[in-house]
Amino acid sequence: MEALGIIGLVYLLAGIIQLVILIVLIVKFLQLAADVKQLKNLYTERSRELSSSIDKLSSAIKEQSNSKDNDKPHVAKDENIVAELKKRTQ
Repeated sequence: MEALGIIGLVYLLAGIIQLVILIVLIVKFLQLAADVKQLKNLYTERSRELSSSIDKLSSAIKEQSNSKDNDKPHVAKDENIVAELKKRTQ
């Protein structure tokens, strides 16, 4: 009879330990979920900053490209004038 009491006590302790472990795992899971939300917010903020920087860089490159394109016709015209002057002097 006493053996059944010891076995029951062992089962009771095992159940309590399992309950404690379950509570610890639930708390850890909730902390993990909070960390994921924080990382998501940080990622969203950084991706907005990165997108803004890329837009600024893209517009700067376009402006630089446009200024180079505007310079090219002038250079070509200058080269044509030089070529015409050479023809006239020959």
